[in-house]
Amino acid sequence: PGDIKRNQIDYILVKQRFRNHVRNSHTFPGADIESDHCLLAAKFKMKIKIPAKKKSVEKQDLNLLKIEPYKTQYNVEVKNRFSILEDMDEEEANDDHNEWQNLKESIIHVSQAILPKQKKRKDKEWMNQDIINLMEKRRLNKGKTEYNQIAREIKAKCKVAKELWYNNNCREIEELESQHKIRELHQKVKDLTNKRKNIDNNSGNIKDENGQLLFEKVEIKNRWKEYVSKLYQDDRGDKRRIDNIDGSSTMKEEILEAIRNMKSRKAAGIDGIVVEHLKAMNEENISIVVKICNDIYNTGNIPKDLKHSIFVTLPKKPKADTCTEYRTISLMSHLIKVILKVIIKRNETKIEKHIGITQSGFRSQVGTREGILNLRLILDKYLEIKKNLYICFIDYEKAFDKVKHTKLMDILKTTEIDGKDLRLIQNLYWDQTAAVRISDEMTDNFNIMQGVRQGCVISPKLFNVYSNNIFSEANSLRGVQIGGHNITNLRFADDTALLAESEEELQEIVTLVNERSMVKGLKMNVKKTKVMVVRRNTKTKVNVKIIVNGEPLEQVEKFVYLGQLFTADGRCEEEVKRRIEIARTNFGKMKELLCTNQLKLETRKRIVRCYIQSTLLYASETWTLSKESCRRIESFEMWMLRRMLKVSYTDHMSNQEVLRRTNSKREMLRMVKIRKCQYFGHVIRKGSLQKMILEGRVEETRSRGKPRLSWLSNVTSWMGRGSVACTRMANDRNKWRTWTANALRGDATDR
Repeated sequence: PGDIKRNQIDYILVKQRFRNHVRNSHTFPGADIESDHCLLAAKFKMKIKIPAKKKSVEKQDLNLLKIEPYKTQYNVEVKNRFSILEDMDEEEANDDHNEWQNLKESIIHVSQAILPKQKKRKDKEWMNQDIINLMEKRRLNKGKTEYNQIAREIKAKCKVAKELWYNNNCREIEELESQHKIRELHQKVKDLTNKRKNIDNNSGNIKDENGQLLFEKVEIKNRWKEYVSKLYQDDRGDKRRIDNIDGSSTMKEEILEAIRNMKSRKAAGIDGIVVEHLKAMNEENISIVVKICNDIYNTGNIPKDLKHSIFVTLPKKPKADTCTEYRTISLMSHLIKVILKVIIKRNETKIEKHIGITQSGFRSQVGTREGILNLRLILDKYLEIKKNLYICFIDYEKAFDKVKHTKLMDILKTTEIDGKDLRLIQNLYWDQTAAVRISDEMTDNFNIMQGVRQGCVISPKLFNVYSNNIFSEANSLRGVQIGGHNITNLRFADDTALLAESEEELQEIVTLVNERSMVKGLKMNVKKTKVMVVRRNTKTKVNVKIIVNGEPLEQVEKFVYLGQLFTADGRCEEEVKRRIEIARTNFGKMKELLCTNQLKLETRKRIVRCYIQSTLLYASETWTLSKESCRRIESFEMWMLRRMLKVSYTDHMSNQEVLRRTNSKREMLRMVKIRKCQYFGHVIRKGSLQKMILEGRVEETRSRGKPRLSWLSNVTSWMGRGSVACTRMANDRNKWRTWTANALRGDATDR
């Protein structure tokens, strides 16, 4: 306006769906009209296509197989149909896999015939049929008085149903926490708070190798097949010769135990059989399964559908548009999982002998908590004597997908695993095929020539043995020296931290590990592999230059390892603040539920304990708590209570009054202390790597002055005893638990 400035205010918009239909566009200025607008001409080539509707996969309600009369009917009809098919195939009895095909066909046919379709998940899972009936009655009622009366009744029933539903789920979460089933606990929390990632991005557009966005489903399928088949392609040699084919047949008890220990509600492989079908079988039908498993185990011949995997792709981040930004998970037959579970159970002790104590991943009674504490304790030991610790956090490119099958078999042959077990593993990996599932369609089949399958029950054990062969040679180099032990690495599956006392020693370890990794087919991701120097005086910069494949690694001052933030000063203040902010964010996402008056305050407090507290207290047993960290935890607890009461800080209500109104005590910090003290007792009694590091000494003289706050000093100060007295008392579990409860009794306050 006024010819002072030029504005571009008119746009012609094209839907994202039709963007690739615009061929070119051009403006034509100087049109003989009384306007400053320019004419726009464009070539628009449209391909009108009716978008295909997504096929809805109807699933049977498999939970009904746990109850009568469905369970009895299922077993009777499966047995009858299997017998009929067996009689029809008597002339073809030479086919080794006829029994499996007949059993599979019988299970699928009977399951579809007798089980109703699974009901869709309700948006409000606490809704029951009584409320739905009342809502229908209200809809049909025209009288205002009766309508309002029914509406009030519905509102009251909804409140009761919601209370009951949340309390039941909180009870389940509390049981999982008491049983230390951390993975299932967080999975339950994600289910109930709808925090699961939307994995239905497989039908979305992806880019080809040249960065060109693909729109057609055929092109997308071809791209996925090209990418995944290339990922698992390798110039693999012939099968390794197995001299001694020894091993006893599988027993019914082994099969039953394997089936019983398998988790329900897992996706089926290409055969459509899930573990719920097997769990519902009676003794007679289980005998058929045992015979089929023994035929496979004793001959080494595996049916094709048991060797075929379906890959599903899970996005690693939102709006993923390249194949590398997805993680591939394999869905395989549940029957082969049963056989592999039997093999794992038989050879677990033999396999554990070939896995180093520094490996914390996929092992019994060991997890991320142990891996984090190992590193925390080592940091305490070195910072106590003012000695720098040099760490390299390794990130491998597609570690599980790059395992060489021939080298894996060579390593397994050095163990004491029975010949039949080795033969079955080798046949499974050498003859396996796969396809990628894109929405409701499959790509063409392709061969898998390398890698252990993510989603296979035996893959973690195989990878641990495989990776241990890489790091075993590094143990000959000098790492950190604690209690006469040399530690060069700490691992959780493929997440690895290399440790050294100097830059030169760290470079030597990194070089050797990189060389051994490349021989085994694993490649370090130089961009994601980081170096950190942990030291007392962080004001003074200590520069290090670690080279991998001719490229320097980035040096950082903080790094997230196994879900916990490690900083260059070795303290936990940043991690505590980070965890509080994560919990605060989760509280905000559930604000409408936690701050409403529709639920009782006690129910909302219980939800906070189950959902919010579980995210805050992740690996809290490994924290070293300063006074400032304790203050932050207590402040966050009061912040939540004030939000639940809808009390602002401008209301100038004291903490005592807030606690009185909520009928609460400050107990979050006390819970952290109790968990940490209980874990201390567990470490002392278990006698593992944690105990060795905790009781070991670094051969240096401690510097003068006040001792630095450490993980152990937290426990001794809370107990009011020295480390020797605490260690002696912790050996008796009952006495230690009583002592802990008495010592921390006064920490739950109403002030």
